[in-house]
Amino acid sequence: MRRAARRDANHSEIKGVFESLDCSVLDIASTPCGFDLVVGYKTQAILVEVKDGEKPLSAQKLTQNEFSAHLNWRGPKAIVKNNDEALLVVKLLRARHFSVMEGDLADRLGA
Repeated sequence: MRRAARRDANHSEIKGVFESLDCSVLDIASTPCGFDLVVGYKTQAILVEVKDGEKPLSAQKLTQNEFSAHLNWRGPKAIVKNNDEALLVVKLLRARHFSVMEGDLADRLGA
């Protein structure tokens, strides 16, 4: 039987950072998928595992389920330990988005 998922102390704060940066956020921490958040920005999405950067490194390790999920997921993913790392993820999403979607096509799609 699966135990209830434990959220890291900074989970809500990190989620709030993404939301404040115009991202859509789906909290999937209570599912057995091995990630905590799906973060969407315009036409992109990334799976995010939240870890508490204030804890000792030994306490920040991925669980067996998380490790397996990260190993098998072929799409974009990130481990975020603090607000600065959440900001960096969004900056990378924005940079990729704007390098792919430019000009008239981006205007027509509302990007």
